[in-house]
Amino acid sequence: MKRMILLFFCIMLASAFDASAYVYGNHDYPYNISAPGCRQTCSQDDWNFCKNNCTSYAAYMLNEIYGVSDFNNSYKGVAWSDGKNWDNAATSVHIVADKHPLPGDIAYWNNLSSSGHVAFVEKVHFDSNGNATGIDITEYNYKDQGCVFDERINLPVNNPDGYIHILAYNEGVTGLFYIDCYEESSLCNFQTSQEWEWIIQRVANYRCSNCSGQYVSYANSYFNGLGFGGGSSSSLPDFVVNRIWLEDTSGNEKITFNPGQRIQMKAQFKNIGSNASHDIEVRFYLSNGEKVDDDKQHVGTDNIHYYNIESGETHTEEEGVDAPTTPGKYNITACADTGHDVTEEHESNNCSDEAVFAVQPASASNPAWLISIIHKFLTRPQ
Repeated sequence: MKRMILLFFCIMLASAFDASAYVYGNHDYPYNISAPGCRQTCSQDDWNFCKNNCTSYAAYMLNEIYGVSDFNNSYKGVAWSDGKNWDNAATSVHIVADKHPLPGDIAYWNNLSSSGHVAFVEKVHFDSNGNATGIDITEYNYKDQGCVFDERINLPVNNPDGYIHILAYNEGVTGLFYIDCYEESSLCNFQTSQEWEWIIQRVANYRCSNCSGQYVSYANSYFNGLGFGGGSSSSLPDFVVNRIWLEDTSGNEKITFNPGQRIQMKAQFKNIGSNASHDIEVRFYLSNGEKVDDDKQHVGTDNIHYYNIESGETHTEEEGVDAPTTPGKYNITACADTGHDVTEEHESNNCSDEAVFAVQPASASNPAWLISIIHKFLTRPQ
């Protein structure tokens, strides 16, 4: 808390004496390796990223400024590596990466340079209806152009490929950044009180759902008091996808399957608005590659009764699909209220991020996938 107050004071003081000063600055990032040294020879920082790279700066912000003290290049047991890999690393450990920015997010670009790029989201700009329209970011080594600090103001919200909610996910474990900002606006004056209400409503969907102890009851009661969670200040229902994941038929969560292997697609849906009076349809879609494509295939449909997903409630649906027979990368997405049976507070947040998985050739010594395909062929309706 004191760190944030001091940071705010320093930013305001710098602006008062120098009109050309950065709006946000580099938050006292400690490294200074001259270009092109940070690309030619990697000197590792405290989090096992290359100093003065975009990834190092993002790791510094998460650790030192916002309290995600265990974030590093092997966070949650996966390799984060270059910026182009961060969205895949995040989703593989169930951290949401989607198109909806929050302050404190990591914006990512997979093809901005040969290594991709990540940046820290300082502020989100909104329209009068609570829809995000732009972002302010701070970053290092933008487009591999030197190894220096930069910031970009009010970028279109669709400029990055997406946003990784590491801080929002982790807050359920170690910090209270969003709650602090909402309660003490002096810490976060870059967003208005109305914007913080929109931000809190969205971040409630990303909070740790498996935490234990006193924090959970406190967070739940806090959000209920705001009208998020058990009750809602929204005048209409609002359906989102909390999480999507894949399992084999034995219930083991997996991201790699054999050709033709049966996949159990699971998605947890939540109503972050008011009660609905109609059932909703939910669908699962299959796309080639790591991102949703224009030719996505509808591979599963379910219905959720309105009384099973009242305000603040979650509901999990499951559908089965056979893995493609061609090896490669694919992804599954899930969408709520696909038939638009219910008028919602927001219609643009009904779909999940991608559950990316790989289909790999099965070994010759274990041809179960081939037997499965032959069986389906022989038993198909004539």
